[in-house]
Order: sequence, then C-alpha cells, then structure tokens
Amino acid sequence: MKILTSYLIIFISISTLAQAPERFVQTYHFPPNFNSQSYGVANTSYGYMLAGISADSVGNPQGYFAYTVSGHDHLGNLLWYKRHQMSPDDNMLAGWYNHDFIQAIDGFYYSTYNVKNLVTESFYSYFVKLNTQGDTIWAKRYQFAALDSTLQTRSISPSYDGGFIICGLEGVQNGNNKTFIYKTDSLGNIQWKKLHDISNQREYVFKAIQDSLTKKIIVVGEKSFNSTSFVCFLDSLGNMLQQKNYNSSNGGHLYNIRQLSDGDFIAVGDENTGNMQGGFDLTKPMALKFNINGGLLWKSVSGYESIGNSFFSLLIESGDTIVAVGYSDTLYTQSIGLNGILCIQKMTPSGGLIWRRIIDVFNNNPSNGVFQSIVKTEDGGYATTGYDFMASYPDPFVLIKLDEWGCLYGGCQTAGVDENATDNEVTIFPNPASETLTISLPENALNTDCLLFDNLGKEVLRIDVLGGENLLDIKILESGMYTVKVNTQSIKFIKN
Repeated sequence: MKILTSYLIIFISISTLAQAPERFVQTYHFPPNFNSQSYGVANTSYGYMLAGISADSVGNPQGYFAYTVSGHDHLGNLLWYKRHQMSPDDNMLAGWYNHDFIQAIDGFYYSTYNVKNLVTESFYSYFVKLNTQGDTIWAKRYQFAALDSTLQTRSISPSYDGGFIICGLEGVQNGNNKTFIYKTDSLGNIQWKKLHDISNQREYVFKAIQDSLTKKIIVVGEKSFNSTSFVCFLDSLGNMLQQKNYNSSNGGHLYNIRQLSDGDFIAVGDENTGNMQGGFDLTKPMALKFNINGGLLWKSVSGYESIGNSFFSLLIESGDTIVAVGYSDTLYTQSIGLNGILCIQKMTPSGGLIWRRIIDVFNNNPSNGVFQSIVKTEDGGYATTGYDFMASYPDPFVLIKLDEWGCLYGGCQTAGVDENATDNEVTIFPNPASETLTISLPENALNTDCLLFDNLGKEVLRIDVLGGENLLDIKILESGMYTVKVNTQSIKFIKN
C-alpha cells in the first residue's frame, strides 16, 4: 500500500529565545496555535526530540490530528517541529495509552500509534522510523481486521535479532478486546502475529519486551473490568507460556517494564488500596521485580493514596538503580483541587526508596498533568514530557528538565522525599544506610510501634516512634536487606 507523507517544518533561530537554566519547564506552541499533547521524549546529539499529537486549527478538515515531532537543544530551546500526515484521511487518535512513544535506537527514532480513517472509518496502525531531524525514513501502515471497532497500538521494543516487538489490543469497542503481539523485521515488515484472549474481558496491554537469553517475550497490562494487572510470558513465536498476577486482591495496573543487567525484570504501575472516593478506586504507585520464570522477588507500594497515583515509565541506571515517573493526583488527599502532578522516584535494586519528588509542573489549579516518558540526560539529570488534560486551548508540548536529584528547583537536593504527606505516610532515609536510619512520620502522627524485620521475616527490633524524625541506631545489624513496618506501611532498606 502506498503511503503518502507530507509535513510542515518551522525553523526558529535559537538566538531569539531566552536561555533556560539547568532545571526548567518549557512549553511550546506551534503556529498557528495548534492544540497539541506531548507523549514521549528521546535524547539526541543536539538535545531532545519530543513526539506527540497536534490538531490542525486552520486546515481542511479542521481539527485533523497528526503525528508531530519537535527538536530542542540541551537548554530546552525549540529548534524545529514537523507534522506528519501519513495518509490524507487518517486522523491520529489520542496517545495517552502509548508507552515509550518515541524510542532512540541505533541513532534513529521509532514510534507506533493508531489512526481512524475519516472516509472509511477503519482503524489502522502506523510504525514509523525517523532520522535525527524528524524526517520519515519509512512508515508502515497495518490494518488488523476490517470489522474491529477498537484498535490501539501501545508500544514497540527492539527484538533480539534486530527487529521489533509491537503490542496492543484489538476487538469490539467496550467488549472482549484481545491482545495482539507483532514481530517485525528491521524494516517494520510483519514476520508473525499472535492474538491472545488473556482475560475473557476487556483488557489493556501496555508493553512487551524480549529477553535476549531465553528469547521469551514478557507482556504487562491490566484487565479493565476488575482492574487486575497481569504479566504474561510468551515464547519466541508469541505462544502463551504462563500468566502471573502480582497485585493484591484489591487490584491494580501495570504500565511498563524494563530488564535489569542481572536478567530479572522491573515492572511499574499502581496497586489499589481497597479504599474508594467518589466512586473511584484509590491507588498507590507500585514497582515490582520478578525473574524469567515468573517468581516475584519483591514489590514496593509507596506514596500516599489517591485517584490515579501511578508510575507510567521507568529507566534503569548503572548499578541497576531504578527511576520511575508518573503522576500523583492530589484531589482527595490534599484538598487542593484536581491536580495531576509529576511524581518521580529513585529506588535501589532491592526496591528501597532513595528519593521521591512530587512536582506541580503546570503550577495552576485546577490542572491534570500526565507524565509517561523519561530519559537520562547527558549531565546526569532527567528529562520527561507531559500534557495537561485541563489546559486551556491551545494545549502545548512540554519539556521538563530535572537535575540528578529529581529536583526542579534548588534546595530540594538534601531531602529524601519531597511531597505533602498524609497522616499515615512514613519515610526513611538514607537508603542504603550504614550507622543510623531516620524514620520520619507526619508531625501530627500518634505514638506507635516500629518493627524491623530481616530478609527472612524475623523480627529483629521493635521501638516506639513519634511524629517527626526518629533516629534509629543500626550499627549492630548485619549487612543485608531489612523491612521497616509502621502501622500498615512497610518499607525496605539496605544496611551496608
């Protein structure tokens, strides 16, 4: 099938733009005031490339949504942007469910997304390869089934042989959607396709990656009707081997997955707390580690509960430290209106908290920010992108640059946790620790027991803790993994 490609390119002289600091939030409105949302960020030699969607406010038909990329230098200055109309009648659908929306692989950039044809009302999926300036090298257009009224491609990942693994869902709208897995060659040509009915109900698959050693494909997602997350293990041809559910009986979601240097896997999402507010389940951000055979190694559920608190993406740093990014909704826990604000957290390979930041990027009330992409920057910091569901028209592309401590502003680097705590929030620092461990409770917390368990689950210490900071002498403890339990909250830490 012939694919038509056209794009609009605007170059802007960076000399006319103010220089941004090391930490910044930059927003970009593309003339003539395209309404846009940015879903992904990737590193480039000159800075960053953002990818997302923008709506044509002046063309025919107006409101046409197109795949859009933009280039930015290391200081966040806009260098160029391009809108890609892959086929004249294809209208790109919202990409909030696309994870790792743009990926840098071997000096090129890859995205997958889905469209609805305005003439035939059929759904299609695109898989595109771009160069460093956002020009299309090739684009593949897939139609899965002509009668499908739902088609959503979710992510791409490199396969062990230089090709790609594409995952998503297809099926009947609000019905029994099925998970699809595509294996392509290096040019995006489909080599095989497998369709799985994982849950016998509507399901959302978000990410699939391939283990380089066993060639197994690991898929994460969630079943929508009872909000139960799943991890599926497939063989190298996409055949189902086993399915695992790691969340509690209250339910939860998994949105992304990475592989560690030791061959194990980290998946992130959220877990339902069992509480509800206004008919909505309350959640806490979740990260978990498991091996290639499906054995759960640890699970960390942290932060405060509210609507939609979740991790959407993650990266693995040297030494297998984990940095996860997502958003925290403050509507019910903080009583400050609907504010979906940036949450970024760094953890040890054992799931211990190193630091966590909660940042109001859009600095307005109400707002509803969503953040589902993160990369490590050349200076050791982090870059992410997002969009505001409640932004006034036009909604801009957004680039956020944080320092190596996950800070947007100076002064937060010495704190382990930077968020408003609820009455039952407990934090510990430093982690790892050698001689002393600080256990911090909200100032209004009541006197309560703090229990310390070793990695075999044996209680090794019990003390009383009060609101504020409590100093615990741990010099006599042997090196290893321990768990601090205060009330219903458990936090792991490492004793050096």
